[in-house]
This record gives sequence, structure tokens and C-alpha cells, in this order.
Amino acid sequence: MGMRFGLYSLLALVLLACNGGSGNPNGSNPGGGTPGPQLSFKGELDTSFGNGGIVTTPVTSANAKIWITSLIVQPDRKIVVAGYIEKVVSPSYVDDIILLRYNPDGTLDTTFGNEGTVVTSLSDYSDRAHALVLQPDGKLVVAGSTANSNYYEIALVRYNEYGKLDTSFDGDGIVVASPGPYSDEAYALLLLPGGKLLVGGYSDKGAPNYETPVLLRYNSDGSQDASFGIKQIASLTNSRAKHMLLQPDGKILLGIGARFGTSFGFALSRLLDNGTVDTSFGGQGMVSGNGLLRYLMRQSDGRLIASVGDRLKRYEANGNPDIGFGTGGNVDQYNQYTILMAQQSDGKLISLASHSSPKFFALYRHNLNGTVDPSFGSNGYIETQVSTNYDAVASAMTFQPDNRLIVAGSANTNVILVRYK
Repeated sequence: MGMRFGLYSLLALVLLACNGGSGNPNGSNPGGGTPGPQLSFKGELDTSFGNGGIVTTPVTSANAKIWITSLIVQPDRKIVVAGYIEKVVSPSYVDDIILLRYNPDGTLDTTFGNEGTVVTSLSDYSDRAHALVLQPDGKLVVAGSTANSNYYEIALVRYNEYGKLDTSFDGDGIVVASPGPYSDEAYALLLLPGGKLLVGGYSDKGAPNYETPVLLRYNSDGSQDASFGIKQIASLTNSRAKHMLLQPDGKILLGIGARFGTSFGFALSRLLDNGTVDTSFGGQGMVSGNGLLRYLMRQSDGRLIASVGDRLKRYEANGNPDIGFGTGGNVDQYNQYTILMAQQSDGKLISLASHSSPKFFALYRHNLNGTVDPSFGSNGYIETQVSTNYDAVASAMTFQPDNRLIVAGSANTNVILVRYK
């Protein structure tokens, strides 16, 4: 596929391993899951789920890896994860979209796809699911990318409740878009009131800015919403819209990541429902800084928490730093970094952080002011071994309505689910 495609693949993997997806059915890009009655959450493994609280599902051959990017919990408590299978086909890779649906006890739902698994190939090259939403009618929509021999293109795929392609969506269940002359990809997806779909990602326009954050809106039948058009968000050079959250008032929060050689930058921006910049947020609609943006969550009170580098940063709803959080709005994690976050109904935060040994998932609980809660686990910390090798990657997390926390990820050729109570 050429040098250009290989470089894009490497960058996508580096960023994906540091990002996750929430369990909010309206938007599976990172957003912190769904707050619920978590006051009694202790972080113990739920032994009614899988094998002692852990489900391990092998899904590919030894010459491939699986990456999970998204997680939702349906109203019937079934669990859906989405991602892609990366197969080594020298000298490059061939990827296929994958979805798996589990029953509430962690067994695969055999009514979905092929015994609980759906694999979709859109091209002979790279097809990836980066985000997932559940519609009220039970249909599932993934957003991500497909590729031709040179570049990526934005891809949307809709499935019916049984995992079959929904032919009422653009005729074959698949929408492909190329808003720019080079590569385009989707990383975030929101289901809007009324059923429209909002897609966030990037479009590579070439020099001088190269990758630029881009938004597109689609009608429920898969046609592009011409009244919204293609929104390019003025931001940092060489940047992507990686996270997208919907406020109750319809405004859209964007988490934007940028890369400059070996350095990273980030920006948070807020848009009105028509895609124009909300200048009341931060400085003219944006706040920015240095570091790799790993996760973005909106608290129930409207404040934002961003995981940037090895810090947690909290902002007021207007984009100003929340100086009551940590020191001047920052909590240092000292060479660890938060991958995922979810909020209890009492405001405390559950974070899943990096571990010195990638055999483990590591949970922390933070008080309202950002300090670690020593009453949680062992001095605020719980670790769970999920693999015998150094290959475990956590990538999505959400609270269920019944006070249980689901963490999803992968370990080489296995999908990993862990449920805590």
C-alpha cells in the first residue's frame, strides 16, 4: 500500500492504544460511560460474569491481533464491543471490522451474527471500527475507515439487531466518504436527537496544515445532511477530532489531538448544534496545550476532565481551568497515564490507568478534588491480571445501570471483558 499508508497505520495504532470508548449508546467515542447508582461500588470482581469476573474470547488466528475500540451496554443488558482484526499480510496489514455481542452473564449471544461475532470486510486493505452507537430500534452503527490502495476513507456501517447489514442504510448498509484529496478517517460518532448521525475525524488536505479536524452529519437513511455540510474545525496543525461529546443543550464538545514529529498537542473545542464554533467556550471557542490527549469525559455537572500525558486536567463548563481540582486544575500521575474514566453518581471518578506490567488492568478511584480515594481497594488502587503475556490493552469502560462496571479490551488474539461490582 506504500509508505504513506504504512505511516498512517502506525500512527493510528499508537493513538488507539491510548484511547477508549464509552458505553453511552448515543456515542461510543470516549466520554466516560453512563453515570448511575454507583454509591456502593467496591471494585470487586463480579463472579457471576464469565470465569470469576473475566471473559476471554479468542477470535483470530495466530498471525493476527485484535483491537477493541468501543463498548455499549444495551437496555436488555447485552454487551456489544466493536473494533478490528489486524492481519499481517506482508509487507503491510489487512484489517477487518469486528463486532461481538455478549449475554449479561458473559456468554456470546448466538443470535447475533455468526454465533455472536460479526466480521465485515469493506475492501482488500484496511477496514476499522473506531466508534459505535446503538439506535433506539436496536440497530448498531459503527464509524471508522476503509482504504483503497493509497488512502483511507471515512466509513459508516449499520447493522440490524441480528448483526446483518441494514440495506435501508444507503442501499447496502455502508456509507463511504472522502471529503479531502488524501486520507480521511472517523474516530467519533454521536446519535443526535431525531436520529441523525454526527461523525468526527480528520481530513488530510496536504500542506501546510495536513490533517484537519472534520465533522459530517448524516440522515437516518445514510444520506449526507446537506444543510450541515462538511465542517472543518480550525485547530492545531496536523490534528484529528478524536473525542466527541453531546451536551444536554445540543452543543458538541470536541477533543482534538495533534502530532508534531515526536511531540503532541491537544485542544478542546465547543460547537453549536449547527457546527459553528461556540466562542463562549475558553478563548474564542477553544482551549489548548501540550501533551497527548488520551481521554475526555464530561462530568454530570458539566465540568470536563481530560487525560493529557501523565496528568488529569479539569475544566469548568466554560473552558476555564477548575482550580479546585488538584493543583491549579491539574493532578499529576507521575509517569502513569489514565486511559479511561467513568463517574459514580456521588461524583467520584473511576479511572483505568497504565500498569508497569501489561498483563494487568489497573483501576483507581479519585475524590471530587482529584485526590486518590484510599477507601477503594488497596489505598485507592485495584489491579486485575487479565493475560499471561505482556499484551493486554484496555480500551473501553462504562457503568451498567445495575452498579456494575464493564471494562473491555484485548490481549493479542483475544477479546477481554472484565466486570466489577
